[in-house]
Amino acid sequence: MKTKIVIFDFDGTLTLVEKGSSTWLKMWTEIDDLETDSYFFSLFESGKINHTQWFEMIVRHLSKRKISESVFVNVSKKLNLINEIENTFKFLFNNGVSIYILSSGIKNIIIHTLDYLKKYISSIEAYQFNIDENGLVVGGTSPNFINEEKNLFVQSLINENNLSPNDIIFFGNGANDECVSKTGVKTICLNGDDTDENDKKYWNANIRTNTLKDILQFID
Repeated sequence: MKTKIVIFDFDGTLTLVEKGSSTWLKMWTEIDDLETDSYFFSLFESGKINHTQWFEMIVRHLSKRKISESVFVNVSKKLNLINEIENTFKFLFNNGVSIYILSSGIKNIIIHTLDYLKKYISSIEAYQFNIDENGLVVGGTSPNFINEEKNLFVQSLINENNLSPNDIIFFGNGANDECVSKTGVKTICLNGDDTDENDKKYWNANIRTNTLKDILQFID
């Protein structure tokens, strides 16, 4: 196949969720702490803290509250993956297409949600909470990009693998996915949320479906 890499956002792209939902919102709801979420985000939005400090504050807070891996497991059980995801992943994998997930969400939840489907994926880039031997959050690792700079990771894939932008297709659904268009890869809006899916500045095409197999029409 001409396509070498397919990159997916996760929240609302590979999952069937209500508009505006995310692994972050699900996590804060699970631990009944939406007030802290709003406070931390207000500090970031007002410019009082940067993105790194925002994540560090969350890590310290969850560690102090002794939040365990079971929270991420419980959230994953409440998420529904898009239909035909296994068959689509298997088709891409068997045809030599590498699959990446590039998300501003929580890697722990993504891993538990995907379960055995992880075997088809080359890499998952997202915010990860480190877990100690007692199953408790003790630290965290940020992905190799910050929220609205997913293009940096995509560009690194192009450079490191000596690829052309034409070799890669990206599927996203939100405003923080729009920046990927800067790389020149084909960008497809899949079940658009907080973005104008018809804006050709950011999206080459768009599709609305609850079946992932429908995206194969864009694979060369």
